[in-house]
Amino acid sequence: MSNRKPLNIFSENIAENWKQFKNDYDKFEVLSGLARKSDKARISNFLSEIGEEAANIYLALPMTKAERNQYISVIKAFDTFFTTKNNPMLARFVFENRNQLEGESLSSFILNIKGLIKMCEFSEADFDEMLSKRIILGIGDKPLQEKLLNMRNLTSEEVIDQLRMREVSNQHLRGLTDIKFQANKKLINTKENYINQIELGSHQIMTMKEIKAEMMDRLGLDPTYTQYPKSRDHLLQYEPKREDLPPRCMNDSFTSAIIPLSQDSVLRDSYITSTESIRFGRLMEDMDLFAVWVCHKHLYIPKLDLHQVHLPYTFVTILVDEIKFTNIIPSIHNDIRLSGHVSWVGTSSMEIIVWLETVKPDGSLQKITKSLFVMGARNAINTKSAPVNPLKASNAYEESLLENANERQKRRKLDRDSNLLKVLPTQEEQKLMHDNFLLTQSDTTIFSGGHILPSHCVWMDKTKIVDIDIAFPENRNAQNQVFGGFLMRKALENSIISASLYAGSIPRIKYISDIIFHKPVEVTTILRTTTYVTYTEERNIQLMCITETRTQETDFSVTNVFHYTYESDVDIPKILPKTYQEAIWNLVGRREFLRNKRF
Repeated sequence: MSNRKPLNIFSENIAENWKQFKNDYDKFEVLSGLARKSDKARISNFLSEIGEEAANIYLALPMTKAERNQYISVIKAFDTFFTTKNNPMLARFVFENRNQLEGESLSSFILNIKGLIKMCEFSEADFDEMLSKRIILGIGDKPLQEKLLNMRNLTSEEVIDQLRMREVSNQHLRGLTDIKFQANKKLINTKENYINQIELGSHQIMTMKEIKAEMMDRLGLDPTYTQYPKSRDHLLQYEPKREDLPPRCMNDSFTSAIIPLSQDSVLRDSYITSTESIRFGRLMEDMDLFAVWVCHKHLYIPKLDLHQVHLPYTFVTILVDEIKFTNIIPSIHNDIRLSGHVSWVGTSSMEIIVWLETVKPDGSLQKITKSLFVMGARNAINTKSAPVNPLKASNAYEESLLENANERQKRRKLDRDSNLLKVLPTQEEQKLMHDNFLLTQSDTTIFSGGHILPSHCVWMDKTKIVDIDIAFPENRNAQNQVFGGFLMRKALENSIISASLYAGSIPRIKYISDIIFHKPVEVTTILRTTTYVTYTEERNIQLMCITETRTQETDFSVTNVFHYTYESDVDIPKILPKTYQEAIWNLVGRREFLRNKRF
Protein backbone atom coordinates (compact mmCIF):
# COMPACT_ATOMS: atom_id res chain seq x y z
CA MET A 1 0.00 0.00 0.00
CA SER A 2 1.12 3.57 -0.76
CA ASN A 3 0.24 6.92 0.80
CA ARG A 4 -1.36 8.12 -2.43
CA LYS A 5 -4.64 10.03 -2.23
CA PRO A 6 -7.64 8.21 -3.77
CA LEU A 7 -8.92 9.37 -7.15
CA ASN A 8 -11.29 12.32 -6.79
CA ILE A 9 -14.16 11.46 -9.13
CA PHE A 10 -16.25 14.43 -8.04
CA SER A 11 -14.03 17.02 -9.67
CA GLU A 12 -15.10 18.71 -12.91
CA ASN A 13 -11.58 17.88 -14.21
CA ILE A 14 -12.06 14.13 -13.75
CA ALA A 15 -10.18 13.25 -16.97
CA GLU A 16 -7.08 15.14 -15.83
CA ASN A 17 -7.35 13.68 -12.33
CA TRP A 18 -7.49 10.17 -13.78
CA LYS A 19 -4.51 10.79 -16.04
CA GLN A 20 -2.41 12.06 -13.12
CA PHE A 21 -3.51 9.20 -10.86
CA LYS A 22 -2.70 6.59 -13.53
CA ASN A 23 0.75 8.05 -14.20
CA ASP A 24 1.58 8.08 -10.49
CA TYR A 25 0.26 4.57 -10.01
CA ASP A 26 2.27 3.22 -12.96
CA LYS A 27 5.45 4.55 -11.36
CA PHE A 28 4.45 3.03 -8.02
CA GLU A 29 3.91 -0.38 -9.65
CA VAL A 30 7.36 -0.37 -11.19
CA LEU A 31 9.19 0.84 -8.08
CA SER A 32 7.37 -1.54 -5.73
CA GLY A 33 7.75 -4.58 -7.97
CA LEU A 34 3.96 -4.97 -8.19
CA ALA A 35 4.15 -4.86 -11.99
CA ARG A 36 5.69 -8.35 -11.91
CA LYS A 37 2.85 -9.83 -9.84
CA SER A 38 -0.21 -11.69 -11.14
CA ASP A 39 -3.13 -9.88 -12.76
CA LYS A 40 -5.32 -10.78 -9.80
CA ALA A 41 -2.89 -9.19 -7.31
CA ARG A 42 -2.44 -6.09 -9.46
CA ILE A 43 -6.21 -5.58 -9.91
CA SER A 44 -6.84 -6.09 -6.20
CA ASN A 45 -4.21 -3.54 -5.19
CA PHE A 46 -5.34 -1.07 -7.86
CA LEU A 47 -8.96 -1.14 -6.64
CA SER A 48 -7.82 -0.60 -3.04
CA GLU A 49 -5.66 2.38 -4.08
CA ILE A 50 -8.17 4.11 -6.35
CA GLY A 51 -10.67 4.69 -3.56
CA GLU A 52 -14.11 3.33 -2.69
CA GLU A 53 -16.15 5.62 -4.98
CA ALA A 54 -14.03 4.91 -8.05
CA ALA A 55 -13.76 1.20 -7.20
CA ASN A 56 -17.56 0.96 -7.31
CA ILE A 57 -17.40 2.04 -10.95
CA TYR A 58 -15.49 -1.18 -11.68
CA LEU A 59 -18.68 -3.20 -11.18
CA ALA A 60 -20.53 -1.10 -13.76
CA LEU A 61 -17.88 -1.15 -16.48
CA PRO A 62 -18.94 -3.00 -19.69
CA MET A 63 -16.41 -5.90 -19.68
CA THR A 64 -16.50 -9.65 -20.16
CA LYS A 65 -15.58 -12.01 -17.31
CA ALA A 66 -12.20 -12.66 -18.93
CA GLU A 67 -11.48 -8.96 -19.31
CA ARG A 68 -12.28 -8.36 -15.62
CA ASN A 69 -9.43 -10.71 -14.74
CA GLN A 70 -6.89 -8.95 -17.01
CA TYR A 71 -5.15 -5.92 -15.47
CA ILE A 72 -4.51 -4.24 -18.86
CA SER A 73 -8.19 -4.63 -19.83
CA VAL A 74 -9.34 -3.12 -16.52
CA ILE A 75 -7.08 -0.08 -16.94
CA LYS A 76 -8.20 0.34 -20.55
CA ALA A 77 -11.86 0.21 -19.49
CA PHE A 78 -11.28 2.86 -16.80
CA ASP A 79 -9.38 4.93 -19.39
CA THR A 80 -12.31 4.86 -21.79
CA PHE A 81 -14.79 5.56 -19.00
CA PHE A 82 -13.00 8.60 -17.58
CA THR A 83 -11.71 10.21 -20.81
CA THR A 84 -14.73 9.81 -23.11
CA LYS A 85 -16.31 13.21 -23.64
CA ASN A 86 -20.05 13.60 -23.01
CA ASN A 87 -20.26 10.40 -20.97
CA PRO A 88 -23.71 10.46 -19.30
CA MET A 89 -23.05 7.12 -17.61
CA LEU A 90 -20.03 8.51 -15.77
CA ALA A 91 -21.76 11.79 -15.08
CA ARG A 92 -24.80 10.09 -13.55
CA PHE A 93 -22.69 7.74 -11.47
CA VAL A 94 -20.67 10.63 -10.05
CA PHE A 95 -23.82 12.74 -9.56
CA GLU A 96 -25.75 9.98 -7.73
CA ASN A 97 -22.81 9.29 -5.40
CA ARG A 98 -21.89 12.91 -4.63
CA ASN A 99 -22.43 13.70 -0.95
CA GLN A 100 -21.40 16.70 1.10
CA LEU A 101 -17.85 16.20 2.35
CA GLU A 102 -16.77 16.72 5.94
CA GLY A 103 -15.98 20.40 6.46
CA GLU A 104 -17.46 21.37 3.07
CA SER A 105 -19.81 24.37 3.10
CA LEU A 106 -23.37 23.93 1.84
CA SER A 107 -22.79 26.61 -0.80
CA SER A 108 -19.74 24.76 -2.16
CA PHE A 109 -21.65 21.45 -2.22
CA ILE A 110 -24.61 23.02 -4.07
CA LEU A 111 -22.32 24.67 -6.60
CA ASN A 112 -20.64 21.35 -7.38
CA ILE A 113 -23.94 19.47 -7.67
CA LYS A 114 -25.29 22.10 -10.08
CA GLY A 115 -22.19 21.69 -12.21
CA LEU A 116 -22.39 17.86 -12.22
CA ILE A 117 -26.06 17.62 -13.20
CA LYS A 118 -25.49 19.54 -16.42
CA MET A 119 -23.42 16.63 -17.74
CA CYS A 120 -26.04 13.97 -16.89
CA GLU A 121 -28.37 14.68 -19.83
CA PHE A 122 -31.53 14.30 -17.77
CA SER A 123 -34.75 15.21 -19.55
CA GLU A 124 -36.19 18.66 -18.95
CA ALA A 125 -39.11 17.07 -17.06
CA ASP A 126 -36.76 15.20 -14.67
CA PHE A 127 -34.04 17.85 -14.29
CA ASP A 128 -35.36 19.83 -11.31
CA GLU A 129 -36.61 16.76 -9.44
CA MET A 130 -33.24 15.01 -9.80
CA LEU A 131 -31.41 18.13 -8.63
CA SER A 132 -33.64 18.53 -5.56
CA LYS A 133 -33.37 14.84 -4.69
CA ARG A 134 -29.57 14.72 -4.92
CA ILE A 135 -29.11 17.88 -2.82
CA ILE A 136 -31.43 16.60 -0.07
CA LEU A 137 -29.95 13.09 0.03
CA GLY A 138 -26.38 14.40 -0.15
CA ILE A 139 -26.30 16.94 2.68
CA GLY A 140 -24.55 16.05 5.90
CA ASP A 141 -27.01 17.84 8.19
CA LYS A 142 -29.29 14.89 9.03
CA PRO A 143 -31.95 16.83 10.99
CA LEU A 144 -32.29 19.27 8.08
CA GLN A 145 -32.33 16.35 5.63
CA GLU A 146 -35.22 14.73 7.54
CA LYS A 147 -37.10 18.02 7.58
CA LEU A 148 -36.73 18.47 3.81
CA LEU A 149 -37.77 14.86 3.11
CA ASN A 150 -41.03 15.55 4.93
CA MET A 151 -41.69 18.68 2.82
CA ARG A 152 -43.25 17.40 -0.39
CA ASN A 153 -42.91 18.76 -3.93
CA LEU A 154 -40.07 21.16 -3.17
CA THR A 155 -38.42 22.74 -6.21
CA SER A 156 -34.64 22.88 -6.31
CA GLU A 157 -34.71 26.63 -5.62
CA GLU A 158 -36.89 26.09 -2.55
CA VAL A 159 -34.49 23.41 -1.30
CA ILE A 160 -31.49 25.70 -1.88
CA ASP A 161 -33.24 28.56 -0.07
CA GLN A 162 -33.74 26.29 2.95
CA LEU A 163 -30.06 25.34 2.92
CA ARG A 164 -28.93 28.93 2.56
CA MET A 165 -31.00 30.00 5.54
CA ARG A 166 -29.50 27.16 7.60
CA GLU A 167 -25.96 28.11 6.53
CA VAL A 168 -26.45 31.78 7.37
CA SER A 169 -27.85 30.77 10.75
CA ASN A 170 -24.83 28.55 11.42
CA GLN A 171 -22.43 31.33 10.40
CA HIS A 172 -24.10 33.73 12.81
CA LEU A 173 -23.74 31.20 15.62
CA ARG A 174 -20.04 30.76 14.86
CA GLY A 175 -19.48 34.48 15.22
CA LEU A 176 -18.63 34.97 11.55
CA THR A 177 -20.69 38.14 11.58
CA ASP A 178 -21.59 40.61 14.29
CA ILE A 179 -25.34 40.46 13.81
CA LYS A 180 -27.12 40.77 17.13
CA PHE A 181 -30.81 40.11 16.74
CA GLN A 182 -33.17 41.16 19.52
CA ALA A 183 -36.52 39.49 18.93
CA ASN A 184 -38.58 42.01 20.84
CA LYS A 185 -36.82 45.10 19.51
CA LYS A 186 -38.74 47.03 16.89
CA LEU A 187 -36.63 47.67 13.76
CA ILE A 188 -36.49 51.24 12.53
CA ASN A 189 -35.20 52.64 9.25
CA THR A 190 -31.62 53.31 10.24
CA LYS A 191 -28.56 52.05 8.43
CA GLU A 192 -27.51 49.63 11.19
CA ASN A 193 -30.93 48.05 11.64
CA TYR A 194 -31.51 47.99 7.89
CA ILE A 195 -28.35 45.96 7.32
CA ASN A 196 -29.16 43.67 10.26
CA GLN A 197 -32.65 43.09 8.93
CA ILE A 198 -31.63 42.04 5.43
CA GLU A 199 -28.71 39.94 6.67
CA LEU A 200 -31.13 37.90 8.76
CA GLY A 201 -32.93 36.95 5.54
CA SER A 202 -31.92 34.25 3.09
CA HIS A 203 -28.60 35.84 2.07
CA GLN A 204 -25.86 33.22 2.06
CA ILE A 205 -22.26 34.15 2.77
CA MET A 206 -19.90 32.56 0.26
CA THR A 207 -16.16 32.85 -0.15
CA MET A 208 -14.83 34.93 -3.03
CA LYS A 209 -13.52 31.72 -4.64
CA GLU A 210 -17.02 30.23 -4.55
CA ILE A 211 -18.54 33.42 -5.96
CA LYS A 212 -16.13 33.41 -8.90
CA ALA A 213 -16.98 29.77 -9.65
CA GLU A 214 -20.71 30.49 -9.37
CA MET A 215 -20.50 33.38 -11.83
CA MET A 216 -18.53 31.25 -14.29
CA ASP A 217 -21.21 28.60 -14.00
CA ARG A 218 -24.09 31.08 -14.50
CA LEU A 219 -22.43 32.56 -17.58
CA GLY A 220 -21.47 29.15 -18.99
CA LEU A 221 -17.77 29.97 -19.20
CA ASP A 222 -14.97 27.44 -19.40
CA PRO A 223 -12.83 27.35 -16.23
CA THR A 224 -9.69 26.99 -18.35
CA TYR A 225 -8.36 29.52 -20.85
CA THR A 226 -8.68 29.05 -24.60
CA GLN A 227 -7.53 31.63 -27.11
CA TYR A 228 -10.82 31.27 -28.98
CA PRO A 229 -13.59 30.76 -26.39
CA LYS A 230 -16.83 29.08 -27.36
CA SER A 231 -19.45 31.32 -28.94
CA ARG A 232 -22.22 32.87 -26.85
CA ASP A 233 -24.15 34.14 -29.89
CA HIS A 234 -26.98 31.70 -29.22
CA LEU A 235 -27.73 33.52 -25.94
CA LEU A 236 -28.71 36.74 -27.73
CA GLN A 237 -32.21 35.35 -28.32
CA TYR A 238 -32.78 35.20 -24.54
CA GLU A 239 -31.98 38.87 -23.82
CA PRO A 240 -35.10 40.34 -22.20
CA LYS A 241 -36.81 43.60 -23.02
CA ARG A 242 -36.88 46.34 -20.41
CA GLU A 243 -40.62 45.86 -19.84
CA ASP A 244 -40.06 42.17 -19.02
CA LEU A 245 -37.88 43.04 -16.02
CA PRO A 246 -39.76 43.70 -12.75
CA PRO A 247 -38.54 46.39 -10.32
CA ARG A 248 -36.09 45.29 -7.63
CA CYS A 249 -35.29 46.64 -4.17
CA MET A 250 -31.84 47.23 -2.72
CA ASN A 251 -32.59 44.38 -0.34
CA ASP A 252 -32.77 41.98 -3.31
CA SER A 253 -29.17 42.61 -4.34
CA PHE A 254 -27.65 42.81 -0.86
CA THR A 255 -25.04 40.13 -0.33
CA SER A 256 -21.82 39.42 1.55
CA ALA A 257 -18.69 37.36 0.94
CA ILE A 258 -15.72 36.21 2.99
CA ILE A 259 -12.00 36.15 2.23
CA PRO A 260 -11.00 33.38 4.70
CA LEU A 261 -7.50 34.58 5.58
CA SER A 262 -7.67 33.14 9.10
CA GLN A 263 -8.11 29.58 7.83
CA ASP A 264 -6.38 29.39 4.45
CA SER A 265 -2.60 29.80 4.71
CA VAL A 266 -2.07 29.38 0.95
CA LEU A 267 -4.59 32.13 0.24
CA ARG A 268 -3.01 34.31 2.93
CA ASP A 269 0.35 34.19 1.14
CA SER A 270 -1.17 35.93 -1.89
CA TYR A 271 -2.46 38.80 0.30
CA ILE A 272 0.55 39.37 2.57
CA THR A 273 3.28 41.99 2.19
CA SER A 274 6.89 41.67 3.33
CA THR A 275 5.93 43.54 6.52
CA GLU A 276 3.03 41.11 7.20
CA SER A 277 0.35 43.65 6.35
CA ILE A 278 -2.42 43.26 3.77
CA ARG A 279 -1.94 44.06 0.10
CA PHE A 280 -4.70 46.59 -0.53
CA GLY A 281 -4.26 46.01 -4.25
CA ARG A 282 -5.56 42.44 -3.79
CA LEU A 283 -8.58 43.82 -1.97
CA MET A 284 -9.27 46.14 -4.92
CA GLU A 285 -9.38 43.09 -7.18
CA ASP A 286 -11.87 41.42 -4.86
CA MET A 287 -14.06 44.52 -4.64
CA ASP A 288 -14.29 44.76 -8.43
CA LEU A 289 -15.23 41.07 -8.73
CA PHE A 290 -17.71 41.42 -5.88
CA ALA A 291 -19.39 44.40 -7.58
CA VAL A 292 -20.03 42.16 -10.60
CA TRP A 293 -21.59 39.58 -8.27
CA VAL A 294 -23.96 42.24 -6.88
CA CYS A 295 -25.05 42.91 -10.49
CA HIS A 296 -25.88 39.21 -10.80
CA LYS A 297 -27.94 39.39 -7.60
CA HIS A 298 -29.88 42.43 -8.83
CA LEU A 299 -30.75 40.96 -12.21
CA TYR A 300 -33.99 38.94 -12.25
CA ILE A 301 -35.50 37.58 -15.48
CA PRO A 302 -38.80 35.82 -14.68
CA LYS A 303 -39.10 34.22 -18.12
CA LEU A 304 -35.62 32.67 -18.07
CA ASP A 305 -34.78 29.35 -16.39
CA LEU A 306 -31.11 29.61 -15.44
CA HIS A 307 -31.00 25.85 -14.88
CA GLN A 308 -31.48 25.38 -18.61
CA VAL A 309 -30.04 28.57 -20.16
CA HIS A 310 -26.91 30.49 -19.25
CA LEU A 311 -27.23 34.14 -18.31
CA PRO A 312 -27.32 36.19 -21.57
CA TYR A 313 -25.38 39.09 -20.03
CA THR A 314 -21.88 40.34 -19.36
CA PHE A 315 -20.98 43.09 -16.89
CA VAL A 316 -18.20 45.66 -17.19
CA THR A 317 -16.76 48.27 -14.84
CA ILE A 318 -17.40 51.81 -16.10
CA LEU A 319 -15.85 53.78 -13.27
CA VAL A 320 -15.03 53.66 -9.56
CA ASP A 321 -15.05 56.64 -7.24
CA GLU A 322 -15.25 57.72 -3.62
CA ILE A 323 -13.20 54.87 -2.18
CA LYS A 324 -12.64 56.06 1.37
CA PHE A 325 -10.26 54.36 3.79
CA THR A 326 -10.60 54.38 7.58
CA ASN A 327 -7.67 54.34 10.01
CA ILE A 328 -8.18 50.62 10.65
CA ILE A 329 -5.16 48.51 9.66
CA PRO A 330 -6.51 44.97 9.15
CA SER A 331 -4.54 41.96 10.39
CA ILE A 332 -3.44 39.49 7.73
CA HIS A 333 -4.63 36.72 10.08
CA ASN A 334 -8.24 37.94 10.23
CA ASP A 335 -10.96 37.22 7.69
CA ILE A 336 -12.17 40.04 5.43
CA ARG A 337 -15.86 40.48 4.77
CA LEU A 338 -17.21 42.24 1.68
CA SER A 339 -20.79 43.51 1.61
CA GLY A 340 -22.75 45.54 -0.89
CA HIS A 341 -25.91 46.23 -2.85
CA VAL A 342 -27.20 48.19 -5.82
CA SER A 343 -27.91 51.83 -4.89
CA TRP A 344 -28.95 53.33 -8.25
CA VAL A 345 -30.05 52.01 -11.64
CA GLY A 346 -30.20 53.56 -15.09
CA THR A 347 -31.33 51.87 -18.29
CA SER A 348 -28.32 49.56 -18.44
CA SER A 349 -25.98 50.86 -15.72
CA MET A 350 -25.93 50.30 -11.96
CA GLU A 351 -24.21 52.01 -9.06
CA ILE A 352 -22.96 49.52 -6.47
CA ILE A 353 -22.02 50.36 -2.88
CA VAL A 354 -19.30 48.00 -1.63
CA TRP A 355 -17.65 48.04 1.77
CA LEU A 356 -14.91 45.98 3.39
CA GLU A 357 -14.66 44.96 7.02
CA THR A 358 -12.11 42.98 8.98
CA VAL A 359 -13.59 40.18 11.10
CA LYS A 360 -11.91 40.17 14.50
CA PRO A 361 -11.42 36.90 16.42
CA ASP A 362 -14.40 37.73 18.67
CA GLY A 363 -16.65 38.06 15.59
CA SER A 364 -16.92 41.85 15.71
CA LEU A 365 -16.41 43.88 12.53
CA GLN A 366 -14.31 46.95 11.80
CA LYS A 367 -14.82 48.87 8.58
CA ILE A 368 -11.78 49.23 6.33
CA THR A 369 -13.19 51.06 3.33
CA LYS A 370 -16.31 51.91 1.35
CA SER A 371 -16.50 52.45 -2.41
CA LEU A 372 -18.85 53.18 -5.28
CA PHE A 373 -18.71 51.19 -8.51
CA VAL A 374 -20.63 52.09 -11.64
CA MET A 375 -21.18 48.93 -13.68
CA GLY A 376 -22.56 48.49 -17.18
CA ALA A 377 -24.76 45.61 -18.32
CA ARG A 378 -23.91 44.32 -21.80
CA ASN A 379 -25.38 41.63 -24.02
CA ALA A 380 -24.04 38.08 -24.11
CA ILE A 381 -21.28 38.91 -26.61
CA ASN A 382 -20.45 42.37 -25.21
CA THR A 383 -21.35 44.30 -28.36
CA LYS A 384 -24.04 46.61 -26.95
CA SER A 385 -25.75 47.59 -23.72
CA ALA A 386 -28.48 45.42 -22.21
CA PRO A 387 -31.43 46.43 -20.00
CA VAL A 388 -31.52 45.79 -16.25
CA ASN A 389 -34.31 45.72 -13.67
CA PRO A 390 -35.39 49.17 -12.47
CA LEU A 391 -34.81 50.01 -8.80
CA LYS A 392 -37.48 50.95 -6.26
CA ALA A 393 -37.11 51.91 -2.62
CA SER A 394 -38.81 49.59 -0.12
CA ASN A 395 -38.44 51.78 2.98
CA ALA A 396 -37.34 55.20 4.18
CA TYR A 397 -33.68 54.24 4.43
CA GLU A 398 -33.58 52.98 0.85
CA GLU A 399 -35.30 56.19 -0.25
CA SER A 400 -32.51 58.22 1.36
CA LEU A 401 -29.85 56.04 -0.32
CA LEU A 402 -31.55 56.47 -3.67
CA GLU A 403 -31.77 60.23 -3.20
CA ASN A 404 -28.04 60.41 -2.41
CA ALA A 405 -27.26 58.27 -5.47
CA ASN A 406 -29.28 60.59 -7.71
CA GLU A 407 -27.27 63.53 -6.37
CA ARG A 408 -24.06 61.69 -7.20
CA GLN A 409 -25.24 61.15 -10.77
CA LYS A 410 -25.83 64.90 -11.09
CA ARG A 411 -22.39 65.60 -9.63
CA ARG A 412 -20.73 63.20 -12.08
CA LYS A 413 -22.43 64.98 -14.98
CA LEU A 414 -21.30 68.34 -13.60
CA ASP A 415 -17.72 67.03 -13.31
CA ARG A 416 -17.82 65.86 -16.93
CA ASP A 417 -19.15 69.23 -18.10
CA SER A 418 -16.46 71.16 -16.16
CA ASN A 419 -13.59 68.96 -17.38
CA LEU A 420 -10.48 71.03 -18.11
CA LEU A 421 -10.40 69.56 -21.62
CA LYS A 422 -13.74 71.28 -22.25
CA VAL A 423 -13.61 74.52 -20.27
CA LEU A 424 -11.01 77.05 -19.12
CA PRO A 425 -9.70 76.87 -15.56
CA THR A 426 -11.61 79.05 -13.11
CA GLN A 427 -10.22 82.45 -12.16
CA GLU A 428 -8.95 81.02 -8.87
CA GLU A 429 -7.22 78.17 -10.73
CA GLN A 430 -5.69 80.56 -13.27
CA LYS A 431 -4.22 82.58 -10.40
CA LEU A 432 -2.77 79.40 -8.84
CA MET A 433 -1.15 78.51 -12.18
CA HIS A 434 0.35 81.96 -12.42
CA ASP A 435 1.58 81.90 -8.79
CA ASN A 436 3.30 78.54 -9.37
CA PHE A 437 4.90 79.93 -12.53
CA LEU A 438 6.26 82.96 -10.67
CA LEU A 439 7.76 80.69 -8.01
CA THR A 440 10.03 79.19 -10.68
CA GLN A 441 11.11 82.46 -12.34
CA SER A 442 13.42 85.43 -11.83
CA ASP A 443 14.10 88.63 -13.76
CA THR A 444 16.53 86.75 -16.01
CA THR A 445 15.04 83.27 -16.38
CA ILE A 446 11.67 84.58 -17.54
CA PHE A 447 13.38 85.73 -20.77
CA SER A 448 15.88 82.89 -21.13
CA GLY A 449 13.29 80.14 -20.87
CA GLY A 450 14.85 78.62 -17.77
CA HIS A 451 13.30 77.60 -14.46
CA ILE A 452 14.36 77.99 -10.82
CA LEU A 453 13.46 75.27 -8.32
CA PRO A 454 12.65 76.86 -4.94
CA SER A 455 13.77 75.15 -1.75
CA HIS A 456 11.64 72.28 -0.41
CA CYS A 457 10.05 71.81 -3.85
CA VAL A 458 10.18 69.04 -6.48
CA TRP A 459 9.56 69.21 -10.22
CA MET A 460 6.55 67.16 -11.25
CA ASP A 461 8.44 65.40 -14.07
CA LYS A 462 10.98 64.11 -11.51
CA THR A 463 8.22 62.06 -9.80
CA LYS A 464 7.49 60.08 -12.96
CA ILE A 465 7.67 56.30 -12.45
CA VAL A 466 7.05 53.91 -15.34
CA ASP A 467 6.25 50.21 -15.01
CA ILE A 468 6.00 47.82 -17.97
CA ASP A 469 4.08 44.59 -17.60
CA ILE A 470 2.33 42.00 -19.72
CA ALA A 471 -1.12 40.55 -19.14
CA PHE A 472 -1.66 36.81 -18.87
CA PRO A 473 -4.81 34.69 -19.18
CA GLU A 474 -4.99 34.32 -15.39
CA ASN A 475 -5.83 38.06 -15.33
CA ARG A 476 -8.79 37.70 -17.70
CA ASN A 477 -12.47 38.46 -17.12
CA ALA A 478 -15.57 36.78 -18.54
CA GLN A 479 -14.92 38.38 -21.95
CA ASN A 480 -11.33 37.05 -22.20
CA GLN A 481 -10.13 40.62 -21.67
CA VAL A 482 -8.00 41.92 -18.82
CA PHE A 483 -9.96 41.94 -15.55
CA GLY A 484 -10.53 45.50 -14.33
CA GLY A 485 -9.59 44.52 -10.79
CA PHE A 486 -6.13 43.47 -11.99
CA LEU A 487 -5.57 46.92 -13.53
CA MET A 488 -6.75 48.51 -10.27
CA ARG A 489 -4.30 46.40 -8.27
CA LYS A 490 -1.34 47.18 -10.53
CA ALA A 491 -2.06 50.91 -10.47
CA LEU A 492 -2.57 51.01 -6.69
CA GLU A 493 0.65 49.14 -5.96
CA ASN A 494 2.56 51.48 -8.30
CA SER A 495 1.00 54.49 -6.56
CA ILE A 496 2.15 53.17 -3.17
CA ILE A 497 5.72 52.95 -4.47
CA SER A 498 5.52 56.46 -5.94
CA ALA A 499 4.01 58.00 -2.78
CA SER A 500 6.57 56.25 -0.55
CA LEU A 501 9.51 57.48 -2.63
CA TYR A 502 8.13 61.02 -2.57
CA ALA A 503 7.46 61.07 1.19
CA GLY A 504 10.57 59.13 2.20
CA SER A 505 8.39 56.73 4.21
CA ILE A 506 5.27 54.64 3.63
CA PRO A 507 2.26 57.00 3.75
CA ARG A 508 -1.35 56.05 4.53
CA ILE A 509 -3.86 55.84 1.69
CA LYS A 510 -6.95 57.97 2.30
CA TYR A 511 -8.95 58.09 -0.94
CA ILE A 512 -9.17 56.63 -4.41
CA SER A 513 -11.32 58.61 -6.82
CA ASP A 514 -12.37 58.75 -10.45
CA ILE A 515 -11.02 55.44 -11.71
CA ILE A 516 -12.07 55.66 -15.34
CA PHE A 517 -12.14 52.72 -17.76
CA HIS A 518 -11.89 54.20 -21.26
CA LYS A 519 -11.81 50.93 -23.20
CA PRO A 520 -11.26 47.20 -22.68
CA VAL A 521 -7.77 45.72 -22.53
CA GLU A 522 -6.96 42.51 -24.40
CA VAL A 523 -4.93 39.78 -22.67
CA THR A 524 -2.41 39.89 -25.51
CA THR A 525 -1.33 43.46 -24.76
CA ILE A 526 1.69 45.07 -23.13
CA LEU A 527 0.76 47.31 -20.18
CA ARG A 528 2.55 50.55 -19.35
CA THR A 529 1.68 52.23 -16.05
CA THR A 530 2.96 55.78 -15.47
CA THR A 531 2.59 57.50 -12.11
CA TYR A 532 3.04 61.20 -11.24
CA VAL A 533 2.66 63.24 -8.06
CA THR A 534 0.29 65.97 -9.28
CA TYR A 535 -0.59 68.00 -6.19
CA THR A 536 0.53 68.40 -2.58
CA GLU A 537 -1.05 70.20 0.35
CA GLU A 538 0.36 70.08 3.87
CA ARG A 539 1.19 66.37 4.34
CA ASN A 540 -1.18 65.13 1.65
CA ILE A 541 0.08 63.68 -1.65
CA GLN A 542 -2.16 63.50 -4.70
CA LEU A 543 -1.12 61.07 -7.44
CA MET A 544 -2.31 60.31 -10.96
CA CYS A 545 -1.71 56.91 -12.51
CA ILE A 546 -2.15 56.35 -16.25
CA THR A 547 -2.44 52.89 -17.79
CA GLU A 548 -1.65 52.48 -21.48
CA THR A 549 -1.71 49.37 -23.64
CA ARG A 550 0.04 48.33 -26.81
CA THR A 551 -0.49 45.44 -29.20
CA GLN A 552 1.57 44.23 -32.14
CA GLU A 553 -0.61 46.29 -34.46
CA THR A 554 -1.04 49.50 -32.43
CA ASP A 555 1.05 51.99 -30.46
CA PHE A 556 0.43 52.79 -26.77
CA SER A 557 -2.99 54.30 -26.03
CA VAL A 558 -4.61 55.31 -22.72
CA THR A 559 -7.12 52.85 -21.28
CA ASN A 560 -7.38 53.90 -17.62
CA VAL A 561 -6.71 56.89 -15.35
CA PHE A 562 -6.55 56.56 -11.54
CA HIS A 563 -6.34 59.22 -8.80
CA TYR A 564 -5.04 58.55 -5.26
CA THR A 565 -4.72 60.59 -2.07
CA TYR A 566 -2.09 59.66 0.53
CA GLU A 567 -1.23 61.20 3.89
CA SER A 568 2.35 61.25 5.14
CA ASP A 569 3.54 61.24 8.76
CA VAL A 570 6.33 63.67 7.87
CA ASP A 571 6.54 67.01 6.06
CA ILE A 572 6.71 66.70 2.30
CA PRO A 573 8.03 69.05 -0.41
CA LYS A 574 5.70 71.05 -2.64
CA ILE A 575 5.18 69.75 -6.17
CA LEU A 576 5.73 72.23 -9.00
CA PRO A 577 4.85 71.92 -12.71
CA LYS A 578 7.09 73.15 -15.52
CA THR A 579 4.88 72.87 -18.59
CA TYR A 580 1.31 73.93 -19.28
CA GLN A 581 0.25 70.25 -19.44
CA GLU A 582 1.75 69.64 -16.01
CA ALA A 583 0.00 72.78 -14.74
CA ILE A 584 -3.32 71.31 -15.91
CA TRP A 585 -2.48 68.02 -14.19
CA ASN A 586 -1.75 70.03 -11.05
CA LEU A 587 -5.24 71.55 -11.21
CA VAL A 588 -6.82 68.15 -11.84
CA GLY A 589 -5.01 66.77 -8.79
CA ARG A 590 -6.14 69.74 -6.72
CA ARG A 591 -9.77 69.23 -7.77
CA GLU A 592 -9.61 65.55 -6.82
CA PHE A 593 -8.06 66.37 -3.45
CA LEU A 594 -10.61 69.08 -2.60
CA ARG A 595 -13.52 66.90 -3.68
CA ASN A 596 -12.30 64.01 -1.52
CA LYS A 597 -11.79 66.42 1.36
CA ARG A 598 -15.42 67.56 1.08
CA PHE A 599 -16.78 64.02 1.04
